[in-house]
Amino acid sequence: MPQHHRSVPELFRQLWTFLRPFRWKLFGLWLIAMLSIPLNMLTPLPLTIAVDSIIGSRPLPAWLRALAPAFLQSDTAALLTLVLAGYIGVALAAQLQGLALWRISSYVGERMIFAFRGRLFEHLQHICASYHDQQGPMDSVYRLQHDAASVKQIPIDAVIPFMRALCMLLGLGLLMLVIDWQFALVALGMLPVLFVLTRQCGRRLRATWSEVKSTESATIACAQEVLGASRIVKAFGRETHEHRRFLGHAENWVRTHNSLASVGSGFDFLFGMAVACGTAVALVVGLGHVKSGRLSMGDFLLLMAYMAQLAGPLDMATKKMAELQSCLVGFRRALAILDIPPVIADRPEARPLARARGGVVFKGVSFAYPGSAPVLRSVSFAVPPGTKVGIMGTSGAGKSTLLNLLTRFADPDDGAILLDGVDLRDYRLTDLRRQFAIVPQDPILFSTTIGENIRYGNLEATQAEIEAAARAAHAHAFIRQRPLGYDTPVGERGARLSGGERQRIALARAFLRDAPIVILDEPTSALDARTEADLIEVLEELTRGRTTFLITHRPGTLKACDIQLVLKQGRVSLHALDLDQPTPPTVLEPVTV
Repeated sequence: MPQHHRSVPELFRQLWTFLRPFRWKLFGLWLIAMLSIPLNMLTPLPLTIAVDSIIGSRPLPAWLRALAPAFLQSDTAALLTLVLAGYIGVALAAQLQGLALWRISSYVGERMIFAFRGRLFEHLQHICASYHDQQGPMDSVYRLQHDAASVKQIPIDAVIPFMRALCMLLGLGLLMLVIDWQFALVALGMLPVLFVLTRQCGRRLRATWSEVKSTESATIACAQEVLGASRIVKAFGRETHEHRRFLGHAENWVRTHNSLASVGSGFDFLFGMAVACGTAVALVVGLGHVKSGRLSMGDFLLLMAYMAQLAGPLDMATKKMAELQSCLVGFRRALAILDIPPVIADRPEARPLARARGGVVFKGVSFAYPGSAPVLRSVSFAVPPGTKVGIMGTSGAGKSTLLNLLTRFADPDDGAILLDGVDLRDYRLTDLRRQFAIVPQDPILFSTTIGENIRYGNLEATQAEIEAAARAAHAHAFIRQRPLGYDTPVGERGARLSGGERQRIALARAFLRDAPIVILDEPTSALDARTEADLIEVLEELTRGRTTFLITHRPGTLKACDIQLVLKQGRVSLHALDLDQPTPPTVLEPVTV
């Protein structure tokens, strides 16, 4: 999948477009997170007061003397009670702040992921189907499931904690400067060293995380592919081969994760040693100031508590910076989906279409896939409404391409395709696709019930309409024989049903669609003669009065067709089955049946 190498500022600008609807919720979340800073600074204060004013003889701080009644200042027991109450009050406020932060973070974050994931999924559905055929679904699923979470992880799990840590560092630094500026300078002297470490490590982490995510995606795709083709693997006895192939991907997974662990653990080691060295020097300075009388024991304990707290925000800031690298890689991978433009889109003045009559005209249509020779060359023919067209040709002749152009899964490079005299590109895409009922060679069923698979043709259909469609497709009898009837689960892609049963459900879905144009792609190719004969009767009923395009190689299926289209080397010859002479492929001429 192509990825634009956006810079970090560009990524944040792009991120803001998705975060804008949540800006006030994020601002409230940021305020709640910032409450932890004064609460953390107040936590060691009761201990300082107890050491200096209860154990020692130092007067209470001026601000406390102004607030506390006079009798408390002279009563040691009452003062101890006040100190304990203050300690419990600060702890209670900190716990409530943490509880609120956790709940609001979860709610806001999940709503953000929900919105972003929905945007990605919507875009994936508008990307050309050939993209999914070429790339496979698992990489897109991985980005949708895992990388999409970065829209929440960046602001809530990385940026807000990082900002809180920086503000905490600033607050602790200012308090330490007020209490003892020399001690504070020693403590804050660690910051430049840690900044350099973070900058160097961040670059390596970003590159390593990118490789990790690509390897994870490839490993999951391999497992999905092998398990999805389990019958073929067993039939060819390739279990050992596929096991080796999976282990190759899994070994790359292990290698990249170990590389990530090496970078991260090395950084943690250097960070921890820098903090330990800084703390040791600050301890020497603080003890010297206590001995010289510049610091009380309570203030020294307060400074050491702040020094210990200083390591926490420093550690938090550096780890969140490393986590941010992973999140940015994930966000970049998710954005790569949105960078793929939809191949087919509505024109600005696209017209609505309620129900077409079904007249189809190809006018000089040519088409080639990127990097390949033309599949269709100046194809021209006309099909009147209600005509049944049989399409024949060797493999690769362009039969499926012809129908993909008709349904606007792609647009022709040259020429035009008309429906009822109007260029397909002038219709609204949603309205155009509503004119087709498609029955593929390998019926696609979803992992739900039989009834829901039939209802896919018309989501507003009633149960009676679903059963009527099933009767028309000769499916009602076998459905009723199952204990759960129409509520029977079909399994993944219809694995619990036979090929004929899956085909009948696909035909029932087409009946329920009630579209003016029917497209049948080798509908009986994988069926036995008896099942084929039964389904031909169903196909005759389905196509009656509808324009029909039928790809088939079976003469029995072609008997009901009015026109035969033969594709060869990108060109088409048009035969009326009651005529001996083909219509020249370059002549636009309807065949009268």
